[in-house]
Amino acid sequence: MAKLKTAILRAQETADITGADEIMLWCAQEALTAAIQRPDKGLASAERALHLINTYLMESELCKR
Repeated sequence: MAKLKTAILRAQETADITGADEIMLWCAQEALTAAIQRPDKGLASAERALHLINTYLMESELCKR
């Protein structure tokens, strides 16, 4: 989970974030926080955070092209 948290923070700090992208990153951060604070739902929340980060990265890559 440390890698997910690092990815989220790095994306928030270094990306040119606008609108939906910013919301996606904040949702990923909330999902990661839930994964840490609620072990009963940890895996599902971590998977959601990973999905959101992957979607953000994919959209960022498409915008660069």
